[in-house]
Amino acid sequence: MTDLGRIRLRFFAWILVAVGLSVGQAAWLITRGSTNSLVIGMVIFTTLIAGMVWLLATTPPRAVRLRARKSVLVVMGVSAGLQTLELLTDHDARGASVVFGIVVVALVGWLVARCVRNGVSPWWAAVVGWSPWVLVGW
Repeated sequence: MTDLGRIRLRFFAWILVAVGLSVGQAAWLITRGSTNSLVIGMVIFTTLIAGMVWLLATTPPRAVRLRARKSVLVVMGVSAGLQTLELLTDHDARGASVVFGIVVVALVGWLVARCVRNGVSPWWAAVVGWSPWVLVGW
């Protein structure tokens, strides 16, 4: 495979992981209902998180074409959106769930700020903020 082919394949992998985690989890939160769908979703999205970690660890810093500011907006926006959707679709949501969601978004914001300050990709914060384990409050 040529270098251009590898670059395109890696770009496609990034798109798949980012869309799978953001849009896929939103759809999962809206449609979940049974224990089976919860478990299947956790397996799928945990695998995607592992894929994101692998991509972050192996992608050269110069290969990321999205500016840090836009990355921060995407990571924070999706984290806040998923936490909000979790609260809206959870029939057992209580005050503690709201506090947990706020703490998660604040933690992601802190991680993003630390990443940007230290010259690290802010996408590392998405590993926490977009994790299905954090999303459902386990």
